[in-house]
Amino acid sequence: MVPATPTSPAQNVPVPELPEAAKEKTPEGAVAFTEFYVELMNYTWATNDVEPILKFTDPGCKACFSGTISLAEFRNREKLHVVGGTVSLGDLWGTVDGDDGTVVGPGEIDAYRSYEPLGKIAEDAPAVLDQLVTFTLVSDSESWKALSIESADL
Repeated sequence: MVPATPTSPAQNVPVPELPEAAKEKTPEGAVAFTEFYVELMNYTWATNDVEPILKFTDPGCKACFSGTISLAEFRNREKLHVVGGTVSLGDLWGTVDGDDGTVVGPGEIDAYRSYEPLGKIAEDAPAVLDQLVTFTLVSDSESWKALSIESADL
């Protein structure tokens, strides 16, 4: 992988693969899925490619669309790319009740900038630190899907 720079988008970014553990309807499976989903979020930010994340996102997940998918689609249309903005999580814990899962833990987003093709800054955003993040998941016959993502200051 070649990281993004102000004048060039990231290149050769590998698409995250769903681990077997993330298919299990257990607390550990819900946590493994959430970690995978965050990898998909970071992939989407780096590439503006929304196809992989759409497979694992419930259509009702407003935060997923407004915070990641729609922004990536917009940046793709406008020929913008992002440097930074990596989402990271701390220790997570999960619960499962039938086909519903909840995963909670600390998280943050690195500061980022969106750039036009010649390096002009289009957007500048500060880091979002010290958040308690809650992922609500729903399981179908194949895997979990993100149903909602919420955060609050720690």
